Amino acid sequence: MSPTSGATNGSGIAAVTSWTLGTTPGTNTLTATASGLTGSPVTFTATATAGAAAQLAITTEPSSSASSGVALAQQPVLQLQDANGNPVSQSGVTVTAVVASGPGGTLANASATTTGSGAASFSGLTLSGTVGSYTLRFESSNLTSATSSAIALSAGAAATMTINGGDGQSATVGTAVATPPSVIVRDGAGNSVADVTVSFTVTAGGGTVSPTSGATNGSGIAAVTSWTLG
Repeated sequence: MSPTSGATNGSGIAAVTSWTLGTTPGTNTLTATASGLTGSPVTFTATATAGAAAQLAITTEPSSSASSGVALAQQPVLQLQDANGNPVSQSGVTVTAVVASGPGGTLANASATTTGSGAASFSGLTLSGTVGSYTLRFESSNLTSATSSAIALSAGAAATMTINGGDGQSATVGTAVATPPSVIVRDGAGNSVADVTVSFTVTAGGGTVSPTSGATNGSGIAAVTSWTLG
């Protein structure tokens, strides 16, 4: 408010030149006081409302950990805010999620629309890509964006198995090949997947293999210790 005091003019009126309301929505009050006058003090009221939408704020962070290709267990929620951080109630605003940082990933179901409260709740947002640490950025036209906390992405479900080594060898009958055969298991994004059980079976030519099954290691590899030809 300016000025904070002043003399009445020839019409008996004293006035401020400006009264700027506070940054939080709600009732503001202003009191005018003159010593010894009946009716003093008098009180003015004004209602402060939120300004236009200026920025996005994350009210619910996405999950801090996720598996590649699997929808985030905790879906993010964004809120429209004015320049002072007050919630803005506005429907129909589209919010889009993009990968802000990380070793290489893509998003599915990456947009949400605000309801009448100005909140945009994502559903089915899914991060797929190379294992590592990611952050997401949430954007909307003409609004300041918001960036999430880190998301630790791990391998998704096993999707493919290919030969890793030990193919095309030769050895004397009744002896083991020099390189034990092995396979590698990956998810849909090409990340190696651990703890997948793989069975090894001799299907032609006789001979024996040991062991007949085993789990993939941290590099996604499962191998026999020996394959003795028939």
